[in-house]
Amino acid sequence: MHTIYLFLDDRRLNVRKNVLRVTHQAKKIQKELYVDPATSLVNLAWGYPFVFFHPGLDKTIMLYQGWSIDRNIITNTLSLAAYSDDGLNFAPFDMSGNDIGEKRILANQVLPYRLNDFIFAEGQFFYLPNLTGERKFLALCIYKGQQNVFKAYVFTSRDGLSYRHEQEVLWHDGNDAPDYPLSVVYESKNCEYLLYRRPRHTDRRIAVSHTKDFRTFSEPQLILQSDALDRPMTDFYGLTAFNYADYVIGLLMVYETPNYLVKDGKRVSGLPGHKFDGGPVIPQLAYSSDGNHFLRGERKSIIDNEQYPCVYPTCVTTINNSIRVYASVTSEEHGRVAPGKGGIAIYEWRKDGFVSLHFSIEGGLVITRQFIYRGGPLLFNIDVIEGSVRIQIGDDDNKPLNGFSFDDCAAFAGNELTHEFSFNKCHVNDLKGQVLVISVMAHNTDLFSISGDIEWLTPYQAMIIRQEKTPL
Repeated sequence: MHTIYLFLDDRRLNVRKNVLRVTHQAKKIQKELYVDPATSLVNLAWGYPFVFFHPGLDKTIMLYQGWSIDRNIITNTLSLAAYSDDGLNFAPFDMSGNDIGEKRILANQVLPYRLNDFIFAEGQFFYLPNLTGERKFLALCIYKGQQNVFKAYVFTSRDGLSYRHEQEVLWHDGNDAPDYPLSVVYESKNCEYLLYRRPRHTDRRIAVSHTKDFRTFSEPQLILQSDALDRPMTDFYGLTAFNYADYVIGLLMVYETPNYLVKDGKRVSGLPGHKFDGGPVIPQLAYSSDGNHFLRGERKSIIDNEQYPCVYPTCVTTINNSIRVYASVTSEEHGRVAPGKGGIAIYEWRKDGFVSLHFSIEGGLVITRQFIYRGGPLLFNIDVIEGSVRIQIGDDDNKPLNGFSFDDCAAFAGNELTHEFSFNKCHVNDLKGQVLVISVMAHNTDLFSISGDIEWLTPYQAMIIRQEKTPL
């Protein structure tokens, strides 16, 4: 089984000398933000984009929401669409060919603004290829009624553009459907989906619900909340989770709320006790091996936020050898929606590029734990800034194997996503089936991942294998 080990923590390492863990920020790749031209009506600070390629149109489609600027026309938000020929530069997409049962407020409106006695409040779109049936596009929405009642409605679509309200389905039980953003991950072991959401309205913590069909849902279970290592007065805004390599990676949106309730005679929210006006929202790294139990990385932004105090990443895709993320951003602090200030930004990491082990200029050493090598290439995602890198392969006790020492290894100096080290007289595949340890020695280098057909072992497992192979 091909395994990709990211250096999110030291779980697979035994030695790390003169080597620091570095969190790498995704960098913005488009020249200008996408801003919906209807700037007098909507702001995209909470746009929460979803992006997919539509083969019939030969276009990249982006679905998002525009937050109301003129509440005489739009009470909360409006679901909208844009298109692109290159996935970077977008323009509003005329949706007038699709009937939504009412006159559109804007030509690129996707979902109905009014539904019975309720008004569209928020919504996000998803494509779920493992979902049974033809309607694999979903819109999970909340519609607001009288007396602050929030209903969690589900829409489905065949093509991602024309949606049908599933009248018998609610993705949250009760009248307190949670605020956004949301995310969905498919868990193949149990053939089910994990829906990451808040427990209830205005409750800024992260919970997960399980569903196999998006018609029935488990009760939300709390999985993440701020702790003593976070900055004071921190709330969690949302978690964008996605399958990557052997992990569920999470982009955790951390809201550093204002440390006051009233400033200059103005309340921070119309809802007593609720922080809303002011403070940044910073995406940080979280990760999980099963999608239910998450660990956290460094408490710093995983996306370049120098220009924008609030960043909400909601759509992650892989493009060639990079990881692309679409995020709604704003140059204002939370809760402010001046015309034209919010937009959709596009960022990228290199492949496996969330975190690296950085070897010092003086030189550093990393030694892994034991693993069974099943054969085939051992690949290193590595960027040598200056100097060179060599590896050594040892037995289960880290004793160098004949022909696989540092001296036998051809030094590498460069930047490759899938580098295979070579040895003078031996080939790595000769070691197929053995329990091995890898040592990496480098100067001023970033090591992002090691991958191959390997099975990681505990020291006890390695000992049992040695005993079974050693005659009495």
